[in-house]
Amino acid sequence: MWGATIKFTIKEGLETEFESKAKIFLEQAKVNEKGIVFYDLFMDEEKTYHWIEIFENKKSHETHFKQEATQDFFEFMGPLFEGKPAFKSFESV
Repeated sequence: MWGATIKFTIKEGLETEFESKAKIFLEQAKVNEKGIVFYDLFMDEEKTYHWIEIFENKKSHETHFKQEATQDFFEFMGPLFEGKPAFKSFESV
């Protein structure tokens, strides 16, 4: 399996807009994309978001990033970020 995490914060006052669009994007990805094992968004006590995604393999993850819906969502998210997101990918052992 292949996974990734994205840790980020959203500019103050834009969290509700982000979360409502993120929920739609998450559900559409889960329904429309093959290879997703786990795909969800979390928030910790410091109001930092953690996007956690697990795919069947690296190819499924790469295909996900090439989807038009994914590109559109990242374009939407870009101006909402407070600072630079921290992205990490990993492979099961």
